[in-house]
Amino acid sequence: MLQNENIFNALIYLKNDFIAHFNYKDYSKHTIESYSRILETFCEYSSIFKDEMSLIEINSIFLINFLNYIDKDTKKLSKSTKKHYLTIIKIFFKYINENHKNLINFEKIFKNVKINGYLSGREEKIVSLNNQEIILLENELERGKFKECYNVFRNALLVKLMLFGGLRISEALNVKLCDFTENTQENLYYLNIPHAKGDKAQIAYIPFNKIEDEILFFRNRISNDDYIMKTNNGKLLNRSNAFLIVNRIYKKAKINKQGLHILRHSLAVKLTEADVNLAIIKKILRHSNITTTTIYAKATTKGISEALNRE
Repeated sequence: MLQNENIFNALIYLKNDFIAHFNYKDYSKHTIESYSRILETFCEYSSIFKDEMSLIEINSIFLINFLNYIDKDTKKLSKSTKKHYLTIIKIFFKYINENHKNLINFEKIFKNVKINGYLSGREEKIVSLNNQEIILLENELERGKFKECYNVFRNALLVKLMLFGGLRISEALNVKLCDFTENTQENLYYLNIPHAKGDKAQIAYIPFNKIEDEILFFRNRISNDDYIMKTNNGKLLNRSNAFLIVNRIYKKAKINKQGLHILRHSLAVKLTEADVNLAIIKKILRHSNITTTTIYAKATTKGISEALNRE
């Protein structure tokens, strides 16, 4: 099912389906090439979030950031060219809505996307949780633990792996108990990820005190080689399950945000605002290139104030 696929694979499949439809309708070669080129660029942009987002998490900010992305990747685009890109993407999502009715209605995401002069110079907005929201989220995760319910501890660990360990959703859904190794000297869990981004083995790090309750709970209930993120029927959670679960937790915590990728972003933003060295943030987030890490190094009002008032 497409909603269970990562955003890149889903868009590639839908793009090919869309272009095949245009070929069948006997559109001109020029039109097909134009649509294909723009949608290939859109898919290329989505590959950045391949291991962090699913198709149903696309929102207006994602589209605005795509326009900023092509602005930086090429010479500055004219207003009319941006409108052309956006029109084709809108037609693409209209086709998806009409032919894949099991997916969400994407029409609403275009309502907040305006092509204004300021857009090309605007910095990408990274959606993340602020400190107060993180406290609310942690409190909500602790609620209900007294019931000793498997799903409560599973959901808490799922969120914490992304929020405090920077795991991508594809990584968090596939953890086993044997993947966790405690380093008592550093007060960290080392988490072995055999198939991280690019299918490479990596090590993630998460503070011991953030997940000690959850790890103890699972050690008393499952075997070392068992997957942790299972449903009541013993099947592995998928992205759609996780998306619904986490959004439900946000709602209970009175956090007016959605999505799985904002948890990893929240860790990155928090580390950046704490003036942690970018090389260390790169290692924690396991970025292959520090250029990706610098996306989070945006100046905040707090950072500007501290810099200008420093004596």
